[in-house]
Amino acid sequence: MTETVRSIRSYVLRQGRMSNAQKRAYDNLLGRYAIPFSPGRLDFGAAFGRDAAVIVEIGFGMGETTAQIAQAHPEQNYLGLEVHSPGVGSLLKLIEHDALTNLRIIQHDAVDVLEHMLAPESLAGLHIFCADIPPLRSLGGSHATYFSPDADAVELANRIVNHLAFDSIFHMRVRARRDFSWEGIYMRQIAPLLAL
Repeated sequence: MTETVRSIRSYVLRQGRMSNAQKRAYDNLLGRYAIPFSPGRLDFGAAFGRDAAVIVEIGFGMGETTAQIAQAHPEQNYLGLEVHSPGVGSLLKLIEHDALTNLRIIQHDAVDVLEHMLAPESLAGLHIFCADIPPLRSLGGSHATYFSPDADAVELANRIVNHLAFDSIFHMRVRARRDFSWEGIYMRQIAPLLAL
């Protein structure tokens, strides 16, 4: 019997259609604001045209929050990692509309980008706003990126942590902390099953 070895992926591929505006932005702006995946180390200064702290966001969805954060913090550089083409098109449109010079995109799996393009301890921060926890799926719906349930969570976390600088920052969407306490999840998701 042949055993298939699956590599870690940081996402579950979602389907979706591109709007005309997303497609136009994708076709016209990808070359200007996206960085192609390459197995060599990324030179942040060359990619952004300046040296500044770099924050990576894994799975930016449709990009609204990413664009708002980049606009609110022009002193930092932001690198969004996303595989979903409609989301990439959406964020490209926002980058152009808001003239965000501190935001770039890599449309590729985050695990590969972390392993091959980003040097250890090179990131000032990391944003991951949704994980593959069933109750959290309702928060993001089809616009959220989820980690693959087949991925080894410890190995994935270790790969991510190795790229963070010592004093890095972390963000978790507030409504996830507020709305999804273990007690709330139990009452909404588990207790009804036990009553059957």
